[in-house]
Formats: sequence, C-alpha cells, structure tokens
Amino acid sequence: MTTETLGLEVGTPEELLALRLLDLPHGGLFVASDTGAEPGDPVAVDVRAPGIPPVSLKGAVVWRREAGDGGAERPRGVGIGLFAGSAADFEDLLEACRGRVEDLAARRSRRYPVAVEVSLGGHGDRVLNVSVGGMFVGTKRPLPVGDEVRFELALPGTDTLVTWGEVMWQGPWEGVPGVGVRFLWRDPQTRSRLVAYLDAVDASANVSSGSSSSGASSRRAL
Repeated sequence: MTTETLGLEVGTPEELLALRLLDLPHGGLFVASDTGAEPGDPVAVDVRAPGIPPVSLKGAVVWRREAGDGGAERPRGVGIGLFAGSAADFEDLLEACRGRVEDLAARRSRRYPVAVEVSLGGHGDRVLNVSVGGMFVGTKRPLPVGDEVRFELALPGTDTLVTWGEVMWQGPWEGVPGVGVRFLWRDPQTRSRLVAYLDAVDASANVSSGSSSSGASSRRAL
C-alpha cells in the first residue's frame, strides 16, 4: 500500500499544540486536508514550524471529519494516530518550539495510569488511563466513533465525576480492547475537579520518588 504524505505548516507553538490529539496510544495530530485516505491507511505527515528543520512523522488515519461536522467552523481533515517510532519525534518537535503556554498545557495533558471503575453509557467498565483531555476505557462493547456518551467516573477519594465524552477511536491499548474518549467539558467545575485530582496524583508520585522526574517520564501526548 502506498503511503501518502500530508503537509502541515504551523506558525506558532500554540497552533501545533491545538492540533495535537490527546486520546491515542502514541499521540497524534489533526491535519486539515482533502485527502482521500480512509481510517487504517498509513500516512506520513511533514511538519514545518518556524526556526526548526522539517520533521516527518509516520502514522495511520484513525478518523475522518468532513467540513462542518460538529460545527460550521471545523475544517475537513483527518486524525492521525502516530506509530510508536514517531511518538518521540513528535515530543522532540513540541519541545523544540515549546513556550510557557504549551508547557503548562503539556503538564495538564499528561496521561496518568489509573484503574478505576466507570459507568459509560449506563454500563460498568474500567478506565486504564486518564488525562484532562480524555481517557482510555477498557470495554468489549462496541461504541461507534463519534458517539457522545454520558459517563460516571469513580475517582478514589472523591465524589463520582459525571460528564460527557466523545468516542474518538476503537481498538486495543497494550492488548486491552476498548475505546479512546475525548472529554466534552460542558461544566468548568467538573473539569476543575479532575484537574485537582490529577494534580494530587502527580504530587503523590513526586513525593514517593523524591523528585519530579517520575512525572516527566510518564508524559504522553494524548
């Protein structure tokens, strides 16, 4: 199968950050394009940003979005899930053009391994990792990509967090079948509760390790 190459040019670090997808195993990014590539097709993305050499990232199409889907202002394009070999290159690219705004966002989007119960669409399943951007839910039930689902997340030491998410992809994560869910934060207070919980997890990990290095090593672009 021929691998199509897509071009992506950004003018600021914030633009690149805005295109990053936070709900894929090795990270990903959205590319506005009229490509005919379908989910599962391999692609290469040539990323150009001011002041740094071009970077070619390898991955596969995870989902497509037609113009206007989810809002008239949303462009047509594809969500690209990066292959493991390109994940580190993408992190290096972000690091090369990172500013304070992006650095804070990266900390907030760090993926934390957890094992908590969640009721997703009225069924009991299990969250395996979570960030402010989304979560991976281990489940054998088919949930169509694009569906919005209500879920109740049973965070340890706090009341159940109730909010909504959008199913972004289906497939195994490290051998476990399930779905990647992007949070739809309709209530700022609910989001703040999750941020506070993840900050507490981060602080506890740093105290246990005696430094902040464990938090940095667990960073993953969702």
